[in-house]
Amino acid sequence: VPIRWRGAGILALNNTKPPLDDARVRRALALAWHQKKYISARFQDIMPYTEHWFGDAVNCEDMNYPAPDPDKAKALIAEYGKPVEVEYVHTATNRGREAGMIMQQMFKPIGVKVRPVPLDFPGIMKKLFTKKFDITSWVIPGTYDMGPVTMAVLHSKGPWNMTGYANEEVDKLLNDQQLSTDPKEREEILCRIVQKVNS
Repeated sequence: VPIRWRGAGILALNNTKPPLDDARVRRALALAWHQKKYISARFQDIMPYTEHWFGDAVNCEDMNYPAPDPDKAKALIAEYGKPVEVEYVHTATNRGREAGMIMQQMFKPIGVKVRPVPLDFPGIMKKLFTKKFDITSWVIPGTYDMGPVTMAVLHSKGPWNMTGYANEEVDKLLNDQQLSTDPKEREEILCRIVQKVNS
C-alpha cells in the first residue's frame, strides 16, 4: 500500500519550561492557531489540512481538534495571569521568517508576544535536543506503521520526545497499542491517543 499522506509538520511546544509548562498557555496557543489560514498563507493551499498525523493509516472520527477561538484563548492567558512571550526558533530563510511573521500575527490578538529567532539547522537541532527552545517547527515522520513513530515521539520516555510531553494515560495507551496484535484494536487505541493529545 503506498503511503500517501502520513506524518505531519508540527509546531513543537516545549512542555518543560515556562510559560509552556502550563497547560493553559499551550491550550491558548492551540485555540489561537488557525491551521487553514496558515496553510493558505504559507503554502498557497497545496498542503493538506489535518487533525492528526496518521493520514490514511487509520480512520479516526472526532479528534478533539480545537477550532480557532481567540476569546477562549484570551481568557486562558488572563487566567494564567502573567505576560506571555515565546521564542520561535526557525530556519534563517525567507520561508522561516515568513512562518515567524504569521505566528506573530496569529498570537498577537490573544496578548502573546512571539520573538522569531533565525538559526541554521545545526543550531535548531542543538536547541531542540537540549530542550532550550519555546517553539520550533518540527515533523512527525510518516511510515507504514505509525505506532512505533507515535511511541517514539509521545511516550514520556520516547527517544524522539523533544517537547517533554508527559501524560500517564497516553503512556499506557502507547504501551497497549505496542503490545496489541489486533489491527482494529490498535487503530482504536491510536485514535484515543490523538484525542488525548489534541485535548
